Amino acid sequence: MLKILCAAAVISLVLGILTEGLAEGWLEGASILLAVIIIVTVTSGNNYIKEKQFQKLNAMAAAKDVHVYRGGDLIKLSVYDLLVGDIVQISTGEIFSVDGILIDGSEIEVDESSLTGEPILIKKKVPTTYDEKISPFLISSSKLMSGTGLMVVAAVGKSSYYGKLKIKIQQDQDETPLQIKLTDLADQVGKVGMFAATATFLAMFLHYIYDCFVEGDFLASFLSMETVNEIIEYFIIAVSIVVVAVPEGLPLSVTIALAYSVGKMRE
Repeated sequence: MLKILCAAAVISLVLGILTEGLAEGWLEGASILLAVIIIVTVTSGNNYIKEKQFQKLNAMAAAKDVHVYRGGDLIKLSVYDLLVGDIVQISTGEIFSVDGILIDGSEIEVDESSLTGEPILIKKKVPTTYDEKISPFLISSSKLMSGTGLMVVAAVGKSSYYGKLKIKIQQDQDETPLQIKLTDLADQVGKVGMFAATATFLAMFLHYIYDCFVEGDFLASFLSMETVNEIIEYFIIAVSIVVVAVPEGLPLSVTIALAYSVGKMRE
């Protein structure tokens, strides 16, 4: 739509200067270009600010301090500063931000349902002998439900289990059924808008041809600069219909569709 508006603005600018002169002919085309510039600037600026705020909120939500043994001393450190080999003190209710191996602890039970979907608590122990049922591995994003202990950091950031899973999810973003339906709905709204714009343009153009016939000298009236100006005006009106119909019609259609679906679900 913005490309069509820019094309219409350039054509209107050139024809306006040729027909009305430089003093007033540039106003309409320049106004359209100014509107496009304002729309693009405001939209991109708004999206940029929202994206920055979203990233900041995510960083604040993920940021937390943990107790780490370094150089023989127990210090408080941000999870972003953890390194492989650090010994971290863990306690009940903690959600692991890194992968680790349990080296000391008692009554350790971990909830890994966020990764595996299994609601059963898994017991973790420090292995003293080889036993397949004993697991000392603590996975990032799992939650410590009971017990306290120490773990040595085995993987951080993108190298951790949750980090790898998050990268894979971000890379393989399949559209949800709602997004597919909304895309189809947007295409339908766009087609209806294009049909209405085309019909409006043809109606105005045929009416102008009829007026030229009524005036008597059809060729003299039709083959003139005024005809070109009128066609450009009709084109701009048609583009305006599409520009208004698509952004305004889609949210309304989505609202109606969702309200209808909720009504069906209640039945």
